[in-house]
Amino acid sequence: MPKTYDVIITRDTTESCTMLIEATSLEEANHIALARSYEDTDLVWEQDDTPNASKNHYVTSSDTTEGLGS
Repeated sequence: MPKTYDVIITRDTTESCTMLIEATSLEEANHIALARSYEDTDLVWEQDDTPNASKNHYVTSSDTTEGLGS
């Protein structure tokens, strides 16, 4: 008899945002921007053009639903 499985499928996509950063060097600007990307919840992230996103799906997790409740 077939069982029911809970399967998560993921596809690789990336998102980017653009920031104007004042700094004394490119290295410092990169460091500041990376830190800000984790802290600033108001940043606008846009999905990049990823043509392979729909081609490279993979299973992230799967498990039987038995005993999980309905």
